[in-house]
Amino acid sequence: MIKRMTMFALTVVVVFAVSSVFGGGKKVYTNKDLEKYVSKKGHEISSKYTGRKVTLDFNEANLTGVLTLLSDMARQDGYTLTVDKRIQGKITLKIKKMPWDHILDFLVENYNLVKVVKDKTITISPGK
Repeated sequence: MIKRMTMFALTVVVVFAVSSVFGGGKKVYTNKDLEKYVSKKGHEISSKYTGRKVTLDFNEANLTGVLTLLSDMARQDGYTLTVDKRIQGKITLKIKKMPWDHILDFLVENYNLVKVVKDKTITISPGK
């Protein structure tokens, strides 16, 4: 019995070590994550999100940097997106051809941020 438990514990440790080394121990957000977010909220992608489609591929990027890049996309669509400098965190993204406003809503939800929209001005700040 003890031998079986030892083998089980060793297997769990090896699986964890392999996933940490090869998976980097970090969450990689992909298109599937964004699609799950929309379906969870009960929105249709085509009607809710109208921003330009972008492709993002970041590994352990600063969250403020990603949000600043999205502000450049927002500007091209006539929006002003302001990002509070107090926002912190790292993110790994592999997103292909998704609307920038869809990505923004996903990041706001998953990083406990606050989004305030007034006319065509969007302000993103840390959650409380």
